[in-house]
Amino acid sequence: MATAPVRDHAASPTAVEAQFSRDEATIGGFQAVGFLKDFPPKWVPVRRGKCDKWENLDSPGECMATTPAVSVLMPVRNGERWLEQSLRSIAQQTVREFEFLVVDNGSTDRTPEILARACAEDERFVALNEPHRGIVPALNTGLAAARAPLIARLDADDMAMPNRLERQLDFMARHPEVGLLGSWADVIDTRGKVYGYRRPVTGHEDLVRILKFSNPFIHPAVMFRTGLVRRLGGYRAAFEVSEDYDLWLRMAEVTVLANLPEPLVFYRLHAGNLMFRKVVRQSFSVHLAQCSARLRRERGHDPVDAMLEAPRWWERDSDNSFYAEEARLFRLLGLADRKAVEHADLEAIESVDPAELGFALNGTDRKLARRAIANLVLRSGLGRPKAKLRLIKSLWRLSNARGQPPARNPAPAPESARAELSGN
Repeated sequence: MATAPVRDHAASPTAVEAQFSRDEATIGGFQAVGFLKDFPPKWVPVRRGKCDKWENLDSPGECMATTPAVSVLMPVRNGERWLEQSLRSIAQQTVREFEFLVVDNGSTDRTPEILARACAEDERFVALNEPHRGIVPALNTGLAAARAPLIARLDADDMAMPNRLERQLDFMARHPEVGLLGSWADVIDTRGKVYGYRRPVTGHEDLVRILKFSNPFIHPAVMFRTGLVRRLGGYRAAFEVSEDYDLWLRMAEVTVLANLPEPLVFYRLHAGNLMFRKVVRQSFSVHLAQCSARLRRERGHDPVDAMLEAPRWWERDSDNSFYAEEARLFRLLGLADRKAVEHADLEAIESVDPAELGFALNGTDRKLARRAIANLVLRSGLGRPKAKLRLIKSLWRLSNARGQPPARNPAPAPESARAELSGN
């Protein structure tokens, strides 16, 4: 199997810009160019100059004469099904000056072959190969390698609309105080057919208010400032499946947030991103991120900084941790995963009264509670019906618990953050 070439990012900052043929094709409901129709395309290289202040830059990408305007970052593992569509959607962008960093996280399918083929034909495409360590290390690998002052995220099962980079780059240039910019998205199915949409709020104050309870950003639609995210420490492994939400919460404390009120990506929903085990972990990580943010506000430090991996709420050591309440809740909600029910010690799982929790439940928590009830009812061979009935009663209370209304009128981002971003 072919191996995708890896660019040496420490090399002399010389880049290649390309222009591709205009043969039209259609995919995912929008017009594409020759790269879609005849993969790979033929490229016309353009020489660019050198930067004499390279060594003084916070992010090397700040020198637009030698480096790209934006680094597109995509982690992928075994993404052969939709990877070519995703790559093509970036190749046909109206903006030409970009680099596309694809971090192959130990793929065992045709992903390395697809990436090798793309990188061989387009010097803007860079494959970074590493062993399978999870999405957070892959994202941080790309963050460290990025040469541009801005990073745009995309996933291997999603697609960018042709003007996505152009619209976001223009906004970020006109609003240097903004550190994180998202957009709306059209939702597509496995065949690329649009069947829904996501239209999150757009203004900073509304975004900060909603962030306290849920995630108003679509991860593959965001663009952020490279230097700022590096200074914040990048993505953190403790927040498995919700690593983006934790990062947005930290960014909200120091910068201005925004969403462009127009769809710029096709966001694909499919069975692979809807597994209940993943949903349980994601919901736990959301609560952990909220707990982490609350402790930063109240105590001035973040205990998650010392964590090198995602916590295991089912282990009893978590009873002595700062997230003990969350762990107790998710030992119960974890029964939404059928495999967890098969191996659970029901006698050891505590009942949870939602009124005693120090935080509000969200809609996903209530859905997990209902799913856990169904799993307990359908489970065969239970030797302790009293424990089963006790847990079902507790889950029923959780499934009907009402969430708290969001707090209003949050403080705007501090002026110091705006000044910092302006100089990034």
